[in-house]
Amino acid sequence: AYPGPGTYTVYVQDSFRIDSIENIPNSVTTSFYLENVLVINGYNTTPVFSSMPVDFTINNTLYQYNSGAIDADGDSLSYMLAPSSATGSYLPNDITVDSVTGTITWDKPQVMGKYAVLLRIREWRNAVNIGTTYREMLIDVKYPAGIDEVRNGGKILVYPNPAHSEL
Repeated sequence: AYPGPGTYTVYVQDSFRIDSIENIPNSVTTSFYLENVLVINGYNTTPVFSSMPVDFTINNTLYQYNSGAIDADGDSLSYMLAPSSATGSYLPNDITVDSVTGTITWDKPQVMGKYAVLLRIREWRNAVNIGTTYREMLIDVKYPAGIDEVRNGGKILVYPNPAHSEL
């Protein structure tokens, strides 16, 4: 609970990231930081996301992603991409976001690996910014090699079994 109207910053910081994020130098030793700025002058809820902040794409293909942000209060949302909060991070080339729809587009990423990007979502009510949410996401660029990961202990299960015609 907050003591009353005002501007509040809610944040989380963790000392570890995963290793080998292409656009964050020494990612495994770089801290992770996210924040949400709340402006309370009545009521406000932050956006809720219907998509996970981890996604993958195939190299050399057009990539599009939408976080599915929804504001329960009916506030307008605007979007902007930025490098991760990590020191020395950068945005990959040819990645953009539609400021109205929030759709992230990456024009045919070439280099395989994991990339972190920061999506800034601003809430607007009566043309006044009443809150900002920062959501970092991870995009894994892969090579189209067929089955990427075999699950179930390395077994591939086929049904019906036995098969009598085409499979």
